[in-house]
Amino acid sequence: GVLRKKSTKGGAKKRYFYLKGSVMYYYIDSKTDVPRGLMYLPAKLIKKDVIGGKHAIVVYSCGDVFEHKKLFAANEHERDQWFDAMLKAAKNTDVMQRFNMKETLGVGKYSTVRKAYLKSDVTQTAAVKIISTKNFTENEREYILNEMSILKAINHPSVPKVFGVHETPERLYIVMELIKDGELFDYFAESRRLQLNEASRIVHKLMNIVKYLKELKIMHRDLKCENILISKNGKGKLKNIYLIDFGLSRFLDSRDKVTNKLGTLGYCAPEVILKEAYNESVDVWGVGIIYYLLITGKLPFDSKYDSEIIDKTVKKPLPLDDKILEEVDSSVTKFLDRALQKKASDRMTIEECLNAFSPILEL
Repeated sequence: GVLRKKSTKGGAKKRYFYLKGSVMYYYIDSKTDVPRGLMYLPAKLIKKDVIGGKHAIVVYSCGDVFEHKKLFAANEHERDQWFDAMLKAAKNTDVMQRFNMKETLGVGKYSTVRKAYLKSDVTQTAAVKIISTKNFTENEREYILNEMSILKAINHPSVPKVFGVHETPERLYIVMELIKDGELFDYFAESRRLQLNEASRIVHKLMNIVKYLKELKIMHRDLKCENILISKNGKGKLKNIYLIDFGLSRFLDSRDKVTNKLGTLGYCAPEVILKEAYNESVDVWGVGIIYYLLITGKLPFDSKYDSEIIDKTVKKPLPLDDKILEEVDSSVTKFLDRALQKKASDRMTIEECLNAFSPILEL
């Protein structure tokens, strides 16, 4: 339904809101299919208020340094209906009451990942990412919540499910599907490169995920082997891949010009490095880079110096004279060439990538 959202300039703009789980997505109007933004509803931090004679809902952020969101309804009855629905959704996020946390799986700069068991059924496991938000800036906090909110909009077998999010004044707990067998990077690094048929199966799975994201009008913007987890079968062979780390992802609105310089050097498309307007074709570039890396064991535009990586990515031709590539079928090198065109408009779409991949899968 329609609420007015207080903008950073002080006014209150009319927006169409959609409540899904514990996330509020807002659109320019009911006919728009791409969210203009989103907000996560933290438990116990939603209050009714009257501001300037208008019936409002205030969504408070944990801590004093974060901006509070103010939403205005047309009347008290409408405000109360929204408030009840939002409060119910927020309370449902307290998933930590349902899990017992056990051993530590990994430790990062701001977070720790621990294995957890469902209290009602110890055979059901999950991964709990515990993020210390005590010294977070607003942007850092929004980065995390953006990732969780986008994940809640995704329902794909190759994207780990988010079971819930719980926020306290100093920590954020994210309960997710547990993927046990590590990163794709470590898997292929054991043998330095993969056989063509296995690399092709992996990239075909990745392209189907990217196509799904495009249908949802989502750009990932940071495709790399470190952001792909794997599961193995009983014989230790790769069974499935899972795309993770949606912190840099965003919904793509055709009216927006996206120019943010984001991602990882070596995987970044030229238009991102040059801060030109770009779209979902940056993910096609990422697919091409990953395929090249899996086959040859090295990135096509690499150096120990960032300045040289930038220069090679923007100016140098794709190195297709690698000895390994000279031994594979020409359909593979043609695919790489078309997926890694410097000019985004010359690059294949993800649908064209999938079509071009059909003969490769038969090799």
